[in-house]
Amino acid sequence: MLDRTIPFCNTIMKCSDYSPRHVELPDGFSIVSYQRGYEKEWAKLEYAIGDFDSLEVAEKYFVETYLQKTESFPNIYVGHGALPVYIHTQPWSWKAILLYTSLGFKLQKTDAFSHYENEYEKAMIELGKIVTAEQYELLKQSSEE
Repeated sequence: MLDRTIPFCNTIMKCSDYSPRHVELPDGFSIVSYQRGYEKEWAKLEYAIGDFDSLEVAEKYFVETYLQKTESFPNIYVGHGALPVYIHTQPWSWKAILLYTSLGFKLQKTDAFSHYENEYEKAMIELGKIVTAEQYELLKQSSEE
């Protein structure tokens, strides 16, 4: 479960140059592409962590936000020129931030997208309280303007 006692700060990550990497996952886990019906599981997860007031609202958000341009799904791959890719996250998702970093995403010091404010400095202060010194240094070194 996410630790919601960690202060929320808009944290922006961007991947501009993706190279496929071998990622070791724990037994029983795998990475798969989106398939119809996954929006229901996404909605359950988002509702369970408190991001939405109901399953219906969560699923509606997914459909309206991510499924309006399904024809572009094949263009999400590097070979189709769909970079850069942005992620909006927050320090309480620090494990995801470390995962994204291992996949080539970089914390953005100033860049932003959509309507999100970039709160890099605040986010780094909070991340510094959570992650190991080695992990913090990695995040700091991989950050970009």
